[in-house]
Amino acid sequence: MMNTLSRLFGFLALSAISVSAALADGPAETEVCGPQSPRDISLAGGSNPVAVPGGETPHLCNVHFHEPFEHQGFASVPAASASPGEPVCGSADNGDDVEFHWVYTNCTLPTPAVKGLANCVCDRSDMVLRVFAQTYRVDASGEPPTQPSEDLIRYAGSTTGASYDDKICSMAKVNWEVAAYTRKLDKAALGHWCESNEWIDEHHPHGSRAIVRSEQWLSPFTPQALDGR
Repeated sequence: MMNTLSRLFGFLALSAISVSAALADGPAETEVCGPQSPRDISLAGGSNPVAVPGGETPHLCNVHFHEPFEHQGFASVPAASASPGEPVCGSADNGDDVEFHWVYTNCTLPTPAVKGLANCVCDRSDMVLRVFAQTYRVDASGEPPTQPSEDLIRYAGSTTGASYDDKICSMAKVNWEVAAYTRKLDKAALGHWCESNEWIDEHHPHGSRAIVRSEQWLSPFTPQALDGR
């Protein structure tokens, strides 16, 4: 019980620090916040000097999705807005844009599981988060949500969500692996996923953070060559 409370209090403290750290042009703020997400994964650039630690992330600790997209990239997709996702996730319509995130951690998972990213954090000084991201367009003939394994663009960034914008940064550092291309997501499969993930208790879309474009808030990055579709 105390370990669970410690994780919760640690996550709440991290969130409070993140919310209080305002984005600005000065080097001090840049170094406090570290590189931010999401970004346009088709564009090189970025000058944020803060390193995101590497390491093993063996534990899947959370799966959730955002509506609309957060990342922008090689596929012709619109930039996300920062408006929160209000509908129940089983009510998505064909043509809606969503982005799934599979979150991994090197922390030992709490028992029972804690809702949200609190399930992924701990008081380890070498805590590492890794997120796989896949953008989808809801379609009657699509596939179920599946963690991507090919055409992945890797970069260093942060957690995302509607709590952050161009004035509020996230201090939680993340190694991102973002699928370069948007896939079709089966509407019925999305509804089933919403009803069958009790261990993480994710039943609605998260709000989306707008694309981060300022060089000082992006990690140095060059997109890998892809085959172009």
